[in-house]
Amino acid sequence: MSEIDVDYNIRFPSPTSLGEEEGSEDEESEGEIKKEPVVLLLGWLGCEEKHLAKYSDIYEKRGCITIRYIAPKEITFFKTELLPAVASKLLDLLQDYSLEDNPIFFHIFSNNGSYVYTNILKVLHEDKEQKLAKLQVKGVMFDSAPGQRRLHQAARAFAIFAPSNFMMKILMVIGVYMYLFWTGLKCMFIKLYNPKSLMDSPHYVYENLLNDSYHWPQLYLYSEADKIIPYQDIDKMIEYRRSLGVRVDSVRWNDTAHVSHLMVHREAYMQACIEFIKSCLNDSNKKETKSKI
Repeated sequence: MSEIDVDYNIRFPSPTSLGEEEGSEDEESEGEIKKEPVVLLLGWLGCEEKHLAKYSDIYEKRGCITIRYIAPKEITFFKTELLPAVASKLLDLLQDYSLEDNPIFFHIFSNNGSYVYTNILKVLHEDKEQKLAKLQVKGVMFDSAPGQRRLHQAARAFAIFAPSNFMMKILMVIGVYMYLFWTGLKCMFIKLYNPKSLMDSPHYVYENLLNDSYHWPQLYLYSEADKIIPYQDIDKMIEYRRSLGVRVDSVRWNDTAHVSHLMVHREAYMQACIEFIKSCLNDSNKKETKSKI
């Protein structure tokens, strides 16, 4: 696997209790050290640091450690063979900063973030030496994701964040269409002759998440007005994951564009994320208490 640099941003806020300003009634037992939750945010295609920082700020103000990462389009579109290396590097960060025992949450944006997340799952599944067995993953939040593979929607997503020069945009979109058409053809043949290998294909992110064997609680934040990821895809995901016994929470709006829910519904968005984290932590603490009895 080739060596790759991962451009990430990690923030350690001042120690505070999660939800302290709301007057949380959950007190730590005397002498017990509380581990800050860690939220790993995986950005969307075309996302910039200043955009993702608005989301990490939600958690930092409530005492969480945050790690931000935005996968470049060159990797998620054209060099997908590098995704496992990216995933490994991100997981290594948790060990490098001694965060394996902290509660861990993922906040994933669009299919770009989902590509990285599915490779994180793959690395965890293939961890034969159990180096990552200690990780305390408590939940996953999906913003405008995941969506099924569709040629025109992938090209549209790419076009939105392509250069503003009209001719350059046209040329890039044509190139992306050709590339996606070719990869689609390749995946079709794989599906016909070696369907089991689909789990290794980054182009089948939706199928991989649909059948993920990890049953961590999930929160889906999405909209009927999203023109990149149809809300029906997420409805289907929610229904199927619930049928597997996974705890799934969701908020579906009817007026917000792709990855724009925080901008329009700020208070509702923040409340959904924070309440989800608090609930997952409370459920986890109850299970740990029962196991000690």
